Amino acid sequence: MTPAQLSSTMGGDGADQSVPSIQGPAAGSPDDDRKPHVSTRTTTEHEIRSQPEVWARAVAAAPEDAPVLGRPGERVLLLGCGTSAFVAESVAVLRERAGHGETDAAYASEWTPGRTYDRVVAISRSGTTSEVLEALAQVPAGTVRAAVVGVAGTPVAEAADETLVLDFADEESVVQTRFPTSVLALARTGFGENLGPVIERAVEVLAAPLPVDPSRFEHFVFLGRSWSYGLAQEAALKIREAAQAWSESYPALDYRHGPVAVAGEASLVTLFGDADPVLAADIERTGATVQHWDVDPLIQLVQAQRLAVELAAARGLDADAPRHLTRSVVLVGRPGRADARQGNGSQGMTQADIDAAAAKHAPLPVVVVGDANVDLVLRGDVVPRFGQAEQLADSGDLVLGGSAAIAAAGVARLGVPTSLVARVGADTFGTFTLDALRGCGVDVGSVEVADGEPTGLSVNLSTPTDRAILTVPGTIPTLTGERVTEVLDARSAPGLLHVASYFLQPGLARALPDVLARARAQGWTTSLDTNWDPAQVWAGLDEVLGHLDLLLPNRNELRAIAGALGEPADLDDVTLATRLARRGPRVVVKDGADGGWSVGADGDVVRAPGVAVDVVDTTGAGDSFDAGYLAALAHGVPDEPSRVRWATVAGSLSVLGPGGTGRQATVDELERELAR
Repeated sequence: MTPAQLSSTMGGDGADQSVPSIQGPAAGSPDDDRKPHVSTRTTTEHEIRSQPEVWARAVAAAPEDAPVLGRPGERVLLLGCGTSAFVAESVAVLRERAGHGETDAAYASEWTPGRTYDRVVAISRSGTTSEVLEALAQVPAGTVRAAVVGVAGTPVAEAADETLVLDFADEESVVQTRFPTSVLALARTGFGENLGPVIERAVEVLAAPLPVDPSRFEHFVFLGRSWSYGLAQEAALKIREAAQAWSESYPALDYRHGPVAVAGEASLVTLFGDADPVLAADIERTGATVQHWDVDPLIQLVQAQRLAVELAAARGLDADAPRHLTRSVVLVGRPGRADARQGNGSQGMTQADIDAAAAKHAPLPVVVVGDANVDLVLRGDVVPRFGQAEQLADSGDLVLGGSAAIAAAGVARLGVPTSLVARVGADTFGTFTLDALRGCGVDVGSVEVADGEPTGLSVNLSTPTDRAILTVPGTIPTLTGERVTEVLDARSAPGLLHVASYFLQPGLARALPDVLARARAQGWTTSLDTNWDPAQVWAGLDEVLGHLDLLLPNRNELRAIAGALGEPADLDDVTLATRLARRGPRVVVKDGADGGWSVGADGDVVRAPGVAVDVVDTTGAGDSFDAGYLAALAHGVPDEPSRVRWATVAGSLSVLGPGGTGRQATVDELERELAR
């Protein structure tokens, strides 16, 4: 063990890593079209249920690792943002109560040096949070900078003198559950508590259903005292994040000092810590329901996490894809707090240092250009029979559609800052499309909303072996090259530019050679997924290929494009792709159940298999394949075999849910599959 890193990696990860249970035919093709039923347990739920086992690992690590939180007698400051700030507040109370020394807690975004500390401890699951890095930059010389993170080698970890890595408690989900509770379990053990009985009781509680139906309520309040007030704040945050519901938190006895005025029959008030019958009776007189789980406060927080996920499901929301949220907040190039650093004897991290540390790990930005619309996906007996015959389909979903929109959502889910350039109508479908994109983490600031024009609509008729698509173009064909150039010219730095659905956008297609040439001159890496040509003419691409770095067709599109360019039809796929590559771009091909491959002008082929999964819906799987490849580039994956593997895994995992974005992979899910 070295002072630089006190790692708690104790063997293999015993946490519950299982995936949703799916019934249906085995497949893994990015172009397959089968959709049976999928169970509804989310990744967040799996991580919630894994907590007793993960806590046991934190408890075992505590004797060696807990000193990172502060050695007895040290004066300590704990910093964090969001969930980590609430954990810091609780740990501070616990540490002082245990007699280990004076301990403060603060929001990293608000702290400025003033009081003297022996140690400043930053808590950050991702290890990339910008405000935490800024705070560490302000720590005066001579003060120990410590960090508790979920991922080793990240900017926060590298900025610290001592680092505790709880990688076994790291999460795939955006919504934090087991990482913060594991920090608390480790801290409490280090402060002298025996958590064995708590872990045993947690197993029992998780095996039982929640005692209350959250869908009965519209207003959720969590009250705590002492160290459980931090947990109450975290519980309210889980409700807001996962279920988008009205939630509040207060010190328990302060609730009667004003906030109780809005309590009523639609309110569920939860008491953390010890029961308080007098307070409960006062609240119940408002008509509110009061509950107190008679278990340790750490288990009370687990129950609140379950409450949030169940409420999300009741509201038709996906707890794995919380609105407007990403796994980490990284703000490169924001104004620093130089005023706070002036003359404080800090340890030398300037704003440039902070940005460099973040940029070292921050992916390149991706701008996706093309179609955004609504897809209505119907499954079952969907082959039309005319003559006024009515048919009953098995199921249907209204989902985000459009090759560009699905690709953008997939790239964003893989942790890359992603913007979409597209057009939608000022109508119900347009609002649906924008909300869905925002929910996936896509920046829609460059999506134009057109008055008097309808948003595009596609009806996908999906059978186990094939599909047909009926499309009302709406605003899809109206995007122009001038608009794309305008957006790119306004960007402060280049990244990756991806264009989709070439043949659905004739105005953009005509201007695309000039758009791409200008973009490449500015430093953008360019790529194109033409998708299928409804007219089957495949015209205009000869002028485009020379301005592309990447072309991403499926096998049928590859052969159609090559044929339109005069290549002989009797040549094999690799030879055709090689001939296209000699016109400019590397060609990355979606190859159905065989995964995918890529080839350059030298003819050397790089292949990667797909993942064998039980298919729910293959809509947009090729776009998720594109997203995987682009995300690998954006994250700086250095070798072509790994980039193609990212693409095939992302395409395969996307078929585990309905529609093009229903189950797109996160970076953690993808990396876990890559490690198999």
